[in-house]
Order: sequence, then structure tokens, then C-alpha cells
Amino acid sequence: MIKKLLTTFLILILSLPLFAKEYMIQKGDTLWDISKKFYNDNFKWPLIWKYNVTINNPDLIYPKQKIYIPILSGKFEKILLNNNIKLTKPKHKISDKNLYDKSFTKIFYSLKNIKLNDFEFISKKIPDCQIIAVEEGKYYASTGNIIRVKSDLDFKLNDNIIIYRSSGKYENYGYLLKVVGYGTIKTKEFDGTALVVINKSFEPISKNFLCEHGTEFKATIPNTFKIIQSNSNGKVIYLTDNIQFAGQGNSAIIYEKNNTAKVGDIYNIFKQVTEDNYKRIIKAGEAQIIFKNGDFLTTKIIKSNLEIAVGDIASLGKLAINTNALE
Repeated sequence: MIKKLLTTFLILILSLPLFAKEYMIQKGDTLWDISKKFYNDNFKWPLIWKYNVTINNPDLIYPKQKIYIPILSGKFEKILLNNNIKLTKPKHKISDKNLYDKSFTKIFYSLKNIKLNDFEFISKKIPDCQIIAVEEGKYYASTGNIIRVKSDLDFKLNDNIIIYRSSGKYENYGYLLKVVGYGTIKTKEFDGTALVVINKSFEPISKNFLCEHGTEFKATIPNTFKIIQSNSNGKVIYLTDNIQFAGQGNSAIIYEKNNTAKVGDIYNIFKQVTEDNYKRIIKAGEAQIIFKNGDFLTTKIIKSNLEIAVGDIASLGKLAINTNALE
């Protein structure tokens, strides 16, 4: 009991500024580097993290943020570490020179070779090819049925097309489209129309659906990643079928202007919560890019600790690495 009280007393003492130096985070800093600067030991970064209760995530520190660096004796250091904190290198900013080094992380929940069937995405432009009729006597068409399409595009026999269902304009972002099937042009008419046989449908297809030239969407995603800390943030703007909350297995569309991400990369999803008038940023899950269209990233939620909602923060956290390129 006395030992426990003494430990508590020492921790309280350590929380006072008397036993710490104030430090303002500079651009490019990580706790890994700060630990080296003050302790001449990178692996003591958890001491700084545990001392500064305002740092929710050790990978998210920002320039001009004030923190305290504890002045430690060996006993105080042992007390601060007595919370099962593993001394491993934290995630930190990536640079060109260390992109293809040996510090890769393999994760086995990643998607691999996948066919992108009925997925949704946002496009700035809407396809100009439209279904004007379905097979006679039918209101909806499906796999094996015939549809008639009209477009100013130069149709050729045996061209492949992608069929979309449009939900119209989505806020100010663009047009929300969903891939609902694939087809092949079988006849071409002089009036700009063509007959198409549906090779694959994921839901009933009807008049006024849209189409364009293209083949089946696929994605090949490595299972080797480079952990990074991104300075820029995007946000979740849409969830599967416009649901309110999403979890593992659902899809989410992330918007990040001028992003450099690619298919296979993984975003960390964060929520801002308020507890007793104190705002905290906590990690809600991870989402992997399966389709990219400029600033819009269609992702699959591969891990969720909390419900993910529209407006949550998205930050690039893992870069997919093609290990074949390293050989």
C-alpha cells in the first residue's frame, strides 16, 4: 500500500512544470526526433507522449504546439513507462530517400486481387451515354438481356461498356455514380443508337441509366506498406448507400484536394469528440482505397473501432508498396 501511494505521489510530482522543460514543436518534428534531441535516445519517445496528456495520438503533433519534456531520473523514467508502453519506433514523416527502405509493415487484412462490382464513386462529369429502352416486355433488365443505348460516342461492334445508376448531383462535389453492370455492343444503328447485351448486372437495370466505354473495374492491392504521417487531411463525405454510420466492410468516399494517394493506400479515420468541454481527436478506423477519381477516393473500411460518419477526418497513414519494383 505504501509503495502504491509513493508511486502515485511521484507521478503527481512529475506532472508539475517544475520537472519539465517547455518545448514548441517545429515543422518536421516527431516524438522520435524530439526524444533524440533531449535524451540522446530515440526510443524514449513514449516518456514524452505519456507526460503530455494533450497528445491523444503520438503520430499527430503539430508545429507551434507546446509540450513539456520531463526531466527524468532513472526512477521517474521507470514510473512513466510502467503502463505497458512498448519502446518501438513511431510512425513518422516519409521522405524520398527512405520510401523504399526495409522498414515495411505487412498487414494481412488488406484487399488483394479484387473485382470492383457495385461500388459508388463521385465524378465531376456525367457520362453522355444513356439507356433509352430495355428488352421488349420488360421494365428492368439483367444479365443476358438486351438494352438500347444512345450516345454521341463512336460505337463499334464488340466494344465493352460500363453501366451506371446515377443519384444525381451530390452536394457541391459532383455526380454520385454506382456501377451496376457491364455490357457489349452487338449492333450499331445510323441514328446514334446501339443494341447492347448485358454481360453482368449487379442490380436491376432500367431506362435512363447511364453508360460509357470501358471494361470491368479491377484492383490489385499489395499487402506490404510503408507507414507515414501525412501533413494534409481529407474528410469522409459519403458512406455506402448514403447510410448514416458505417463500420468494417462498408464503403466510404473520401475527399482530399490534390491528394497523391493511389489505389491500395490506407487512410486513418479520426473523429473529433467533446468530453466535458474538452475536444479530443480519436482514431475510429482505417479505410483502403479501391478506386480513385481525382480528388475523390472510394475506399473499403477494413478496420473500425468506432462508428464512422460523414465529416470524420481522413489522413493518409500507409502507402501500399509494390515489392516487385524493389527487386
